[in-house]
Amino acid sequence: MSEARRTNEAIDRRELRRQAGFFRALGHESRLVILNLLARNESCVCDLAEATGLDQSTVSKHLSLLAGHELVDSERRGHHVYYRLTAAWVVELLRARPWAPEGQE
Repeated sequence: MSEARRTNEAIDRRELRRQAGFFRALGHESRLVILNLLARNESCVCDLAEATGLDQSTVSKHLSLLAGHELVDSERRGHHVYYRLTAAWVVELLRARPWAPEGQE
């Protein structure tokens, strides 16, 4: 195998690993609930914890992962950190419902 081909495959594999991590971030029900909530309004961890029924520490971990993939952003206001959805395409994806069978939208 040529050196150039090995280099291209290595680059492709790194990109595929990044893509897989990104889809894993979207592939958790609790994170989808959080994204749906943030699509409506920015919220602090305490509000998201109440809305989801999850512990604040669990919500924070989910938000950290989503922020790592640049899907959410945060802003500190006093004692609270507010999160907002930064990837508008996620809202469109959630509204489009590509997973739903045709006619059941």
